[in-house]
Amino acid sequence: MCRGGRTSYDYRTAQNRGSDTGDAFYQRQSMLIALYPQKWLPYRYLHPFLWNHWDSGAALQRIAATDGLKPQVLLLPATRDEVVPSEEIEKLASICAEARLSTRRVDVLGALHTEATIRREGQQAVADFVRDVCKGSQSKRDRPVCT
Repeated sequence: MCRGGRTSYDYRTAQNRGSDTGDAFYQRQSMLIALYPQKWLPYRYLHPFLWNHWDSGAALQRIAATDGLKPQVLLLPATRDEVVPSEEIEKLASICAEARLSTRRVDVLGALHTEATIRREGQQAVADFVRDVCKGSQSKRDRPVCT
């Protein structure tokens, strides 16, 4: 990361070296079921009407199906997550394993849902991941440059 600087990155000539789905849920429908487990509540059935249809499982499968260099994946679950059930991260880890994606998983012990990247272990895991991904770039041209 750049200390006090901005990162410029030419997306046209570089390949994605690392990935964070930004979402610990396998699918949006999984999120609604986790938040509203009661079958009599209508919310769990409203997934087609959500504005966000991001599907982390499908995205990982698409990445695995592409030709060329595959990005590394960081899974950073909070062990006391009160929002995302642990089964969701297991589903994503399973997809990564089946697709043979290079995956790093760091469980942030004792962290609640919003604390995974706030706690020191989570920050260190993200920093180490970014550092290792940047070191793994094959050419200087592919690395982010601080300006």
